[in-house]
Amino acid sequence: RTHPKLDFGFAKTHYQFSEALPFKQETCGFIYILRNPIDVLISNYNYFLRTSNISPEESESKNLKELYVKSFIKNGGDNRWIKVGIGSWIDNLKSWLTVSKEYPSCFVKYEEMKADPKGTITQLANFLGLDKTQQEISDTVLACSFTKMQALERTEMKEKAPGMFYYADRDQRHSDKNNFVRKGRSDFGKKELPPELREMAVKYFKPALDWLKYETDLDMPQHAEAATEAKR
Repeated sequence: RTHPKLDFGFAKTHYQFSEALPFKQETCGFIYILRNPIDVLISNYNYFLRTSNISPEESESKNLKELYVKSFIKNGGDNRWIKVGIGSWIDNLKSWLTVSKEYPSCFVKYEEMKADPKGTITQLANFLGLDKTQQEISDTVLACSFTKMQALERTEMKEKAPGMFYYADRDQRHSDKNNFVRKGRSDFGKKELPPELREMAVKYFKPALDWLKYETDLDMPQHAEAATEAKR
């Protein structure tokens, strides 16, 4: 999407940086939104249910959550995304960290964005060279608020209006239990996992969690391979 005051446009992507990245040749910089991998795990699980037309009740009866979590940990991410070029969580982050030496870049933690949205919007405006007033920044924060996004999703799904959340070519089940915009919380992944799965997830991602200064509640030895990949 182009911007009227800038001489470049914007493209959202989940792909890792590679030669196959769409618009790679046109890329002149990037903003990377980083999130706690255990929260990403749970978010991906809920997205899996939503896009697979599986209700939370059906998932529970088939023990799909445990199967999904174990697969995510084994592969370092959702295997569906790995196959299409998004990569594992670590590989995705590593790819963009590597090319940050070649492009203007801005890394933003989701958790910091939640805690200080005005500060984050100001940071992004400065990165893009946009001179914005405090009122404009406040208006942007309000327009992007979690409440506004939830309302937009409910409207699109109710009216079956194609947009950010509704796709006419998908037979989507929609309820308050499987919204795309769910809770938007930080550090909730560990709380939604039973102890055994939580321990597995923290053990696998602990090197990256430590390096990125995310809190963990387990004192475990580092997973050497994950540590190497995350720190390169």
